[in-house]
Amino acid sequence: MVFWLLAALFAVAALAFVLPALLARGRRTESAIVDATNVAVYRDQFNELEADLAAGTLGLTQVEEARREIERRMLEDVRSKDIAAPAAPSGRGTVIAVGIAIPLAAVVRSNKSPNGYSVFVVGSNGGHEIAHARPVELGPASGNDIAVTRGVELGERVVVMGATLLTDGETVRVIP
Repeated sequence: MVFWLLAALFAVAALAFVLPALLARGRRTESAIVDATNVAVYRDQFNELEADLAAGTLGLTQVEEARREIERRMLEDVRSKDIAAPAAPSGRGTVIAVGIAIPLAAVVRSNKSPNGYSVFVVGSNGGHEIAHARPVELGPASGNDIAVTRGVELGERVVVMGATLLTDGETVRVIP
């Protein structure tokens, strides 16, 4: 009788440790799917703007206004998630183990490769801060961050706000 009582207590204790982790994993997966869908929607909106500009449907000022509006919505989305849902405890560690983690808003479509991505890395040239587009390879996303597995070195300054408005070689003002 004592054996069965102890066995039941151990089983309940084991479930108390395992169940919260299993239930949280399902919520994180759902959140990751929503995040990936939102990123895909924003990318599609940026691609449509570029297509409209190339086709002459929209003017440059209209495209710039639309880009700013999309970026504003992205920032609101990021801020609301930062407040509403705490980050998964193990996710960022996974991203950092794979490579350098940067905000998703820093990643733009590559002008050189239709299926590639770039980030703008800031360098100094004659006392001016210049943003240069650099192709990157991306790893897994974790919350609002994404791993960069190739293309950016630790310690380099990456443009994280307004990256979609930049062109390669443009002078920028760094806001610490």
